[in-house]
Amino acid sequence: MTSQLATPQPSAAKILLGIDAGGTFTDFVALYPPVSGRPVQVHKTLSTPDAPERAILRGIEEMGLQQALANGELSIVHGSTVATTLHLRVRAHARFS
Repeated sequence: MTSQLATPQPSAAKILLGIDAGGTFTDFVALYPPVSGRPVQVHKTLSTPDAPERAILRGIEEMGLQQALANGELSIVHGSTVATTLHLRVRAHARFS
């Protein structure tokens, strides 16, 4: 059995918001529908490692996307680099200690 990952395809009316919750910063990239004429929007906010959802919700608010979220006009793609960063730091520490 072969599994396939679906590529997110926002409808013409949706904003696609990519979020990377990292250990220090949470990064956002918003892609607007072509008909909106709006440019790509990039944003960064401090992470909250004890509760990553707080930084995500704060970033959505800081970007002015709360209404789009409430109206179901926001498609969110989320990832995290926290474990990757930790792994790399542990390896670097072991190598150079």
